[in-house]
Amino acid sequence: MKRSRKVKLISIFICFLVIFSVSSCDVFASGSFSIGVGNSSLNPGETTTLTITTSNCAGVFSISTTDSSVASISQSREFVDGSYNIVISAGNVGSATITVTAEDVSDTEINSVTGSKSVTISVEEPPPPPVEQEPVENNNYNNYYEELDSNTYLSYLDLNVEGMTPNFVKTRTNYSISVGMDINSIEVSADTESMNSYYYVEGNENLVEGDNTIKITVVAEDGSTRTYTIVVTKSSDPEKSNAYLENLVIENVELSPKFQSEVLEYDLGEVEADVKKLNILTFPKNEKATVEIKGNKELKSGKNTITIVVTAEDQTTKKEYKLKVTKKEEEKEVVVETNALASVERTPSKKFSDFMSNLWLAIKANALLVLMYAFILVEFIQIVYLYKKLNKKDEILEKYGIDENGELINTRSGKRRNLENIDIPLDEEQKSLEDELNEKMSEEENAVKYEEENTDNADYNEENVSEENSSQDTNSNNELDNFDNKEE
Repeated sequence: MKRSRKVKLISIFICFLVIFSVSSCDVFASGSFSIGVGNSSLNPGETTTLTITTSNCAGVFSISTTDSSVASISQSREFVDGSYNIVISAGNVGSATITVTAEDVSDTEINSVTGSKSVTISVEEPPPPPVEQEPVENNNYNNYYEELDSNTYLSYLDLNVEGMTPNFVKTRTNYSISVGMDINSIEVSADTESMNSYYYVEGNENLVEGDNTIKITVVAEDGSTRTYTIVVTKSSDPEKSNAYLENLVIENVELSPKFQSEVLEYDLGEVEADVKKLNILTFPKNEKATVEIKGNKELKSGKNTITIVVTAEDQTTKKEYKLKVTKKEEEKEVVVETNALASVERTPSKKFSDFMSNLWLAIKANALLVLMYAFILVEFIQIVYLYKKLNKKDEILEKYGIDENGELINTRSGKRRNLENIDIPLDEEQKSLEDELNEKMSEEENAVKYEEENTDNADYNEENVSEENSSQDTNSNNELDNFDNKEE
């Protein structure tokens, strides 16, 4: 009886452990990481963001590109715990593969996480602008459209001094270069894309210490113009005097125009009224340069100007990037006194409704886990219930003197009786169990009493037989004595 109960408890306990281990496997998932890119197809000069996202792990990741002239990256190695953004800048036309590799990454259980993820960036030339047609009146006073060339692009641009950045792309109009103190002039070589266009150069001679601006202006056949600008920084140590930013990223804000190191003014458009400051990320070309951001604390309603001051390593050369942003006006709350009480009365119900809605969404998102825990709870309640039932049965059996072998012990005579034929199901009430046991006990006592009475009657009969035999022997002896006397 006890053995079967132990087997049941052990089997239930094993089921409980299996269910718990399965649910634990879902909770403690192994670590992994993924990458995503905002835009995999770019035009020269544009930027995009590569996001590294970790799940149940953290560590150092390496980032590499197969062709930095096509797609350059802002960092080559970074510690990531959660998510991190890498800036990708488009250069020449072509394609490049960006690869993120887990170098020293481990999950929450201190297990090593390895592997790599890749994404391909394509850089394509933008389509040429449409050609406008202007009406021309001929001598016959008939109007017709004469096509005039409006192409203002350069097909080639080079300097007699190396170091112009970034590489030339016809759609990019801003470049920079650092030269030594011995450079007084720079020779510019260029070609126009259209044979009907021409260009002229300004500011490439008599360079002074500090910043100098060279302008290459392209004039199309129809009179439209495009100006390419090269900022020349003249100093004794060009590397230490580099105060340009490699990239500029602002969270949830798009720069206009697209960021270029040599462009110093940008329009950020409008931001919401609850925005107090912008999350600005700066990446200097020289890592030893210092960056200071002014005007980004407590933005006011209306127009704001944020200034980013980059100081070069030589602590002399500086560049100021200006960001114009407009903050929306705060909406004033209109309070209607007649509806004030009604709104107060609806608030608790609305909060309760929101709470139930959020709870339902959480349950739907974790349905499998919720079902497993519910099943574990039901099994636990069942184990407790069965355990209490078994204890109750043991107490009753002990009360009526039933030993571990399932035998009923008579407390008067000490005799045992096997009770295997007594079926006591667990789902019966205690009263029924006690009634059955009382009945069995009464039967046992009656049997014992009957046996005792039979034993007493047998003893009594034996005594009567002995007395009769003794009496017969006495009579026989008396008769023999009388016989002997007569013979004498």
